[in-house]
Amino acid sequence: MPSFSSSVRSAIFSTFLFCSFSALASEPASNDIAVPTQAGQTATVEWTGTVLPGATGAGTNSCMDTGSDSHTINLTVQPGTYDSLIVSAQFHIEWDLEGQDLVLTVQLDGSDVASSDGGEPEENVILENPVTGEYTVLSCQFAVSQPTDYRGTLTLTAVSSDVEIAPVAGSGNAAGAAPRFHNYAPEYPKVGFGMFGGESTLDVNHKTGSIFYIGFLETLRLRLDESTSPAGETWELKSGTLNSKTTSDPILVGDPDTGRIFAQQLIVGEGQSLTEYTDD
Repeated sequence: MPSFSSSVRSAIFSTFLFCSFSALASEPASNDIAVPTQAGQTATVEWTGTVLPGATGAGTNSCMDTGSDSHTINLTVQPGTYDSLIVSAQFHIEWDLEGQDLVLTVQLDGSDVASSDGGEPEENVILENPVTGEYTVLSCQFAVSQPTDYRGTLTLTAVSSDVEIAPVAGSGNAAGAAPRFHNYAPEYPKVGFGMFGGESTLDVNHKTGSIFYIGFLETLRLRLDESTSPAGETWELKSGTLNSKTTSDPILVGDPDTGRIFAQQLIVGEGQSLTEYTDD
């Protein structure tokens, strides 16, 4: 019976590893799409793909080029479109296989823009007024035990910039102005932090009004200027020297009496944690 030499076996094993962990391609591999130029218009492209078993995205709640299923979208915007329109770009993936957890990451010209890892059988990333460029849509494994087919879409929806989009007031017998809500999030492409939100916790320093947020290895402070509506926002990266190195679970808690904020990272070993605190 013929036998393989160790060098031949190593070559075969290396080839297997390369095929297993190289970036995969969707079907089709790419789409071209133009942003709508009139209010009320939508544009959609679709693709399908398969995510192989693994846990590539578990460490950062985002996808890397290696080991991800990749789809390319060439998006164009006509000059002046956003003078009178607001366009939302919803990147969406969904899958049917139960017990599988996928991650969705959107890149622009090779740089990460945003990621989604909600744990449900779908993920969504929404951008407002997307710019012209080459978008790479990566789908990867947070925890996938068998090959998982998925369906992907990008939907562009245009509305007039004169239209005020506000939540509908709830019913009831409360007096005064109807409550309104506003989402605040750091603009990752501009500030370079705030994209990873794994195991997040939020609390408030009631002495200063500062809002603190911990997600994965980042601790952020949000200050709001309520002289305008919606309030102006200032995000700052406030990670310490200890709680930005490693984690088994990030935890943040505020003392309601003193206002002191404790940012902690659980580490291996019962009762072990890395803790830092701030009073402002």
